[in-house]
Order: sequence, then structure tokens, then C-alpha cells
Amino acid sequence: MSSVTATSGGPAATDPGLRPPGRRQRCAAVLLDFLTAALAVAAAALLATLWLLVRTGRGREDATSGDALVATALLLAAPPAWAAWQLVRVRRGAGTAGQARVSLAVTARRPSVPSTPTAATLRLLCHPLAVTAWLWLAALSMLFDAIPAALVCLGLALVWVLAGVASAALVLRDPAARALHDRLAGTSLCRR
Repeated sequence: MSSVTATSGGPAATDPGLRPPGRRQRCAAVLLDFLTAALAVAAAALLATLWLLVRTGRGREDATSGDALVATALLLAAPPAWAAWQLVRVRRGAGTAGQARVSLAVTARRPSVPSTPTAATLRLLCHPLAVTAWLWLAALSMLFDAIPAALVCLGLALVWVLAGVASAALVLRDPAARALHDRLAGTSLCRR
């Protein structure tokens, strides 16, 4: 499944045959992406818990600092691993897991601007799902006592949350509207 682009012979964003996604499709795609992120964190939490239980004789002993570090590393590895998985999917033209599941594609806004992997990557980085990356960086910064960097990352996470709320308002008002991350990346979302 590849993204529909003007250069690959698919419909361009200005073609009359381009079908904009409905509210349900767009919401379902984002919800599925959030669910996959939550599953990644839950799986990491389960692995970290199992690690600590095995290493502490089922909780009868205190965890060593090395074991606690391994458990923390497992937890902190989940968000970037999930983001890397989504990024690989987007770079290959398959879209995020949620977009692929509900048959959505990222397209160029105009035929003169092809939807390249770079534009799709920029769209993903500007998407409200990027909040997970900023929160991960904030947590990592706090682990290293880099409080100013953590505050910057938390501020950027807040910006993306507010942008996500603004995008949601645009989509609820008009399902065919381009979200803020689409406007920044020069892309739009359509049905496959």
C-alpha cells in the first residue's frame, strides 16, 4: 500500500476524483495510532515488571540499581521504538498504522508539489502524535537533571497538544478541512 501521489500516477489533491476522509475515518486513524502507542508502553511496562520480579525473587528482595535501570530503560524505549516504527511506515508510503487500517493516504496539496517521503515525515513530526516524542524527551531530560531542557520539551508538547485541539476543531467543523500539520507539511489526507 503506497501513498497516493501526483508523481506515481495517483490522483493529485486537486483532482475532482479525490475523496476527502470523513470525520469517523480521521478520528479512527488517530485513535488507532494512540492505541498502538499505548500498547507499546503497556508491553514495555509488562517486560519491566517481569524483569524486576525475576531479578528480585518475585519481589522478596529489593531491586538493585542496575535492575531498576534496566526496567527504566525498557519503559523509556517504548515511545521512541513506536515512533520509529511509525516513521518507517510513513517513509515507505504506507502511512501510519491507523491510516492504513482505515484506508487513508497522505497526498500532495497541489499536483506541482509531490508527496515525498520527506513531506510525509514532516507531517508526522507536526502531528499531535508527536506529543509522545516531546514527553519522552522531557522524561529523559529529567533523568539527567537537565531541567531547562525538560521544560522546553514540555512546552513543545503543550504546543502540539494545542495544535491538535485546533486541528480537531477544524476537522469537526469540516471533515474535508486540512489539519494544521497538513498545512505545515503541504499535504492533505484522502481515502485510498
